Amino acid sequence: MNSSDVLDNLACSLGANNELPNIALARTLCESKDTDAINKIVEGLQNPDTAIANDCIKVLYEIGERSP
Repeated sequence: MNSSDVLDNLACSLGANNELPNIALARTLCESKDTDAINKIVEGLQNPDTAIANDCIKVLYEIGERSP
């Protein structure tokens, strides 16, 4: 996954009304161990768009559950 477009895979960016895209993204990041993409998710916590920030929290939570 290209770290520059990782935020495009968040549920809010895809127009999803559930957390499934965020969970799938977390699984992908855990498998790939793409630290640049994970850092983009961490940076997303500061995004002024609360939907993006909230989705980033969910992705990081799921990463923590799978690969603490």
